[in-house]
Amino acid sequence: MIAKNWQDFKSISVNKNIPMQWSDRINRYDLAIQDGNFRINYAMPKVNNSDQIDFETNFKPYGNTALKYLTSEPFSSKKLPDGRSLFTRITGIEYSLIVGNNNCYFTIPYPIVKMDGVEVIGGEYGDKVNLWILDTASGDITTIPNYPLDQFGISVGIAAGFYRRESKYEAELTQGIQVWVDYYSVSAKNTIINYLIHEVK
Repeated sequence: MIAKNWQDFKSISVNKNIPMQWSDRINRYDLAIQDGNFRINYAMPKVNNSDQIDFETNFKPYGNTALKYLTSEPFSSKKLPDGRSLFTRITGIEYSLIVGNNNCYFTIPYPIVKMDGVEVIGGEYGDKVNLWILDTASGDITTIPNYPLDQFGISVGIAAGFYRRESKYEAELTQGIQVWVDYYSVSAKNTIINYLIHEVK
């Protein structure tokens, strides 16, 4: 992902307390922030303006530090290593499917969540899904509305009746980001998708 400007890039670093990684080029600084599964990049031109001075004075001396990752199983306790707390907010949505491809969307309603899986109820043999994470409808992250940020499931076969898929590591998503389940159904039916999300506070 690419930040729109220095202010947006800086606000992510400050608000989430994530140090900047940087490399010094002839005519620019290449900056990066690693936020869970997401990497945010920004190329800062060297034009000796207020943005460059702000970076070199307040952020560059403290950048390029070791990144910290979670080492425990997700949600094994209520507290994250950084002191934030988790609150379960599993959300189920019913979708009416037609034969063939169906677009099933879920928009993250909380400021920050951890997502580590989905459940499908009412599927049948032959059903398949692709699981995508999309930018917000206004393109808050990439400037492109609904732009695909990542794909976590590729032609996943759904077990008949009930299917659950969890990951041992979670994605951190912010409000307005969309989860898109591209669902291929072998018949017309209603199905429920439970999104296994946990609000971070």
